[in-house]
Amino acid sequence: MTATRTLAVALAAVLGVGGCAKAGTSPAETAPADDAKEVMRVGDAVYLRYFLYGNAELRDQYMTLYKQHGATAAQLKDFEKMNALLDGKRWVRADEKKLTAAAAIDEQSGLDAMTPLPKAGEHDLPKVGALLTAVTTAARSGDTITGTLDATKVDPDANLLFSEPTYLYGPAARTMSYQAVLDGQERLTEFTVTMPSQLVSEPAEGHEAEPPLVIKISGYGETAAPTAPKDAPELPQSAYEVLSRDID
Repeated sequence: MTATRTLAVALAAVLGVGGCAKAGTSPAETAPADDAKEVMRVGDAVYLRYFLYGNAELRDQYMTLYKQHGATAAQLKDFEKMNALLDGKRWVRADEKKLTAAAAIDEQSGLDAMTPLPKAGEHDLPKVGALLTAVTTAARSGDTITGTLDATKVDPDANLLFSEPTYLYGPAARTMSYQAVLDGQERLTEFTVTMPSQLVSEPAEGHEAEPPLVIKISGYGETAAPTAPKDAPELPQSAYEVLSRDID
């Protein structure tokens, strides 16, 4: 990975949304794309927009394999139904517990790379709070705060840093440098974590330094509250099983 990892997000005092549509549009109007993965909460309902297998070429390859390996007509029909529902264009209503369980299964799935599902009333979508609670030192100069944080204290479920930072960086994982930038109203606009330069087991040929984690926050109070997609179909049980391992 050579480019700086940037999470550009908009926080607002509205119901939390992951991968929401642009303000002023309905979810159904957002243009589809290969590898589309979005989850949205509207009240107590959860909606998913997802491109099964990540792209059309891989999806078609799976269809060919199913046919070659003797899939029944009913199984092929079910597969085509899931492809139609999970085409990266439309929203489907999903069961929150089943979706969370599918993501937790130890298989390779596109769900693993998705932003964690926001909880009702949650506004910290980039999970920067998980970093703030790990701060161990802080010094302020103007609108900039610098210091260190203990990466072992960061919730691994936030998908921000490594699940086992001490395995990679040893004691240095407990004193990672960060920089926070505030705006004129004392609101956080940027949070940067610099990765240690040395690994515990340094390869003889050296290694490319891990880029910093950069979280940028903007649009306070500007994001419109989401609306439920009209006539969104219910995701069938068989789809959760496929979602748990769609890229395995």
